[in-house]
Amino acid sequence: MAGVRRVLDVIRDDDRPPVRGLGGAMLTERENQVLRLLAVGMSNREIGRRLVISEATVKFHVRNLRDKLDVRRRTEIVYTATRQGIV
Repeated sequence: MAGVRRVLDVIRDDDRPPVRGLGGAMLTERENQVLRLLAVGMSNREIGRRLVISEATVKFHVRNLRDKLDVRRRTEIVYTATRQGIV
């Protein structure tokens, strides 16, 4: 049950200021939500179910995160975002 609470806290974390990726690109609120769920280890399918969006839409947001954070792999998204203090 604690895991469910953690995920809900991640999704509801609306008090955070907008986040900039490398190069100053702004992350959208949905990208922030996807990023936080990636950081807790969720798959695209799990993220889609949690946010009530399709898996294809999750992949779109993950691709945007890779582009904005200037990384090539999904795991690098979380690593880079953590190093920059985004997550």
